[in-house]
Amino acid sequence: MVKKIILMLLLFLVLLPSIAALSLTGKKLSPVTYIPGSKIVNHYVVSDTNYPVEISISSEPFSHIYTTSVINNEFDLILDFPAEEFIPPGSYTIGLKAAEMPSGSMGAISSKVAVSNVIYVEVLSYDKDVNVFLSAPNINEGSNETITLNVNSMGYPNIDEVYSKLSIYDYQNKLIEEKVTEKKALPGLGSITFASTFDTGGLAANNYEARAIVFYDGRMEAANVSFLIGNMDVSVQNYSQSLTQGFDTIWITVKNNWGNRIRNVYAKLYVQEEELVHTSSIDLEPWQEGRIESLMQVPLSPGAYNASLRLFFEGEQKIIPITLQVAAPENNAAVEASAEGDSLYFLTTIVALVLLIVVLSLMIFKKKSKTKNEI
Repeated sequence: MVKKIILMLLLFLVLLPSIAALSLTGKKLSPVTYIPGSKIVNHYVVSDTNYPVEISISSEPFSHIYTTSVINNEFDLILDFPAEEFIPPGSYTIGLKAAEMPSGSMGAISSKVAVSNVIYVEVLSYDKDVNVFLSAPNINEGSNETITLNVNSMGYPNIDEVYSKLSIYDYQNKLIEEKVTEKKALPGLGSITFASTFDTGGLAANNYEARAIVFYDGRMEAANVSFLIGNMDVSVQNYSQSLTQGFDTIWITVKNNWGNRIRNVYAKLYVQEEELVHTSSIDLEPWQEGRIESLMQVPLSPGAYNASLRLFFEGEQKIIPITLQVAAPENNAAVEASAEGDSLYFLTTIVALVLLIVVLSLMIFKKKSKTKNEI
């Protein structure tokens, strides 16, 4: 019986490479955009098998998808999309499967090994439809803003006329400037780009918004995106609002409000005009947020203090008034209670050891007395 089991295991190990290695390779198709009247041919190779191979496909609701005969383990997949065939808009999958067909000589040990490939097909709208993408980069003070609008057709019909109204608004929703683009034709499934430059050189550093309304053959689509006009400045986003008496770590989160690199950013903490710490320094990339910190000694009594952070960068400095809370070290009472508990435990242990020694001494004394009497 043991010999039979060993033999079957050896046979399984011999067959295992063939079972695990079957592969199906071809040019990546997925995802496929369904275009009526088009045809796609893709070549595949089946490898790592010693058996004949059978190819099968599942392609509903498409009725003109098929494969050629397998010759030398190679075949073609044909995706034929007739112009007269109507497929409802949506997402579909086509399953392509290659399976070994083992010969009967291997008996019951032979197994049918298969490998599959899934192709996703997107059927778009039969009506006129578009997607719009609006971009407006962050800029520095004194620069002009260029807004770029991409319009992509998401339907099969051609669009005769596309144009857009582009505008810039400030953070109070006040219109700053508005422009109307030229008119363009947009082929079905095609794309076009509009770009307009706005005079923003006189605008102050702040948040702004670019907006677009796209008009196409009696329909419209809107998009908006925010952008920054920055200056050579570093702002404090957050900081350690509470420190513990003794030693603690102070941290400050800062942000570069400029479209260029700012080097050597660090801070000093002042309480009652006394400098308590000088933090480490960092460099900030354009629009980047970073963290500066430092271990410091906190010599202040617990309580609230009016303090200030002095932020240094690129030869500039700014003062940020803050309120700092100093807390007493935690668990003082717990430490004292623990010390008292340790002392009590030590005392109890000593008493127990003394009692144990006394009991043992009495037992030894009684044993010696008894032995002496017997003699």
